[in-house]
Amino acid sequence: HCKFNSAYDIADYIAQLNKRINTNSYHEEEGKNMKVLLPVANMTEYKNILKMAESFGMHMKSSPMGTNTYHICEMEQGMLAVVKCEAGSLGSASSTLTLADAVRTLDIDTIIFSGVAFGNYLKRDESQTMGDILVSRQIWNYESGKVLGDTTFIARGDKITATPWLLDRFQSSALSWEKSKIHFGLVVSGEKLVNSEDFIKNLMDSEPELIGGEMEGAGLIAVAERYKKDWILVKAISDWGVDKKDEGQEQASNLAFEYVFRTIKECF
Repeated sequence: HCKFNSAYDIADYIAQLNKRINTNSYHEEEGKNMKVLLPVANMTEYKNILKMAESFGMHMKSSPMGTNTYHICEMEQGMLAVVKCEAGSLGSASSTLTLADAVRTLDIDTIIFSGVAFGNYLKRDESQTMGDILVSRQIWNYESGKVLGDTTFIARGDKITATPWLLDRFQSSALSWEKSKIHFGLVVSGEKLVNSEDFIKNLMDSEPELIGGEMEGAGLIAVAERYKKDWILVKAISDWGVDKKDEGQEQASNLAFEYVFRTIKECF
């Protein structure tokens, strides 16, 4: 219930509001540079993201710190850091603890998790194909829930929305991206390395809006929420969670990384 005494008060209020909106992300007047973390979860992704960074002129310097090795590129507008975790969100080298370490060690303010994911098995070859890129509007941790009887499972995991300004930048970048389809939507995350038709059908049926899934997003949202960091997940389809093979990871990860670096370079 704001009360304004003059047109000047209204103009001043709008100016202050715009200032607060504009400083939600990196801004020179804040006196700091943006520090972006780019985590990955397997060796194919690790090798490919570093090669892709070099192809964009971002020369990464290896810097072991504590339990993690960071590959850091200092730029005029800030810093990029690549780090590898193990698959999943649980465990001593999982996404949760690796990201938490990185946030504290490097004072990270933005996390863009990229790599490979499984697509929506029910939409394969109809609206999705291998290499399509999945961008999280939300991440849903499907592991959290309640078991009733022998088979009934009631999901209780939170659905957390990605940072709005990051969604905006990746949507803007998608307008001129022609190498693969890009899907914005709900991404499911859990500890299971999914390779089961029955399981994947049940999972996709439980949430018709799912665009795909992976294993590290639950840790991403846990750390981002705890430390109040900006975040988004960008992964490309390398399989369908059925008859899983590793052959698709090379192409899918390169598409995801190229889209990420292109967006950072042109839209940030």
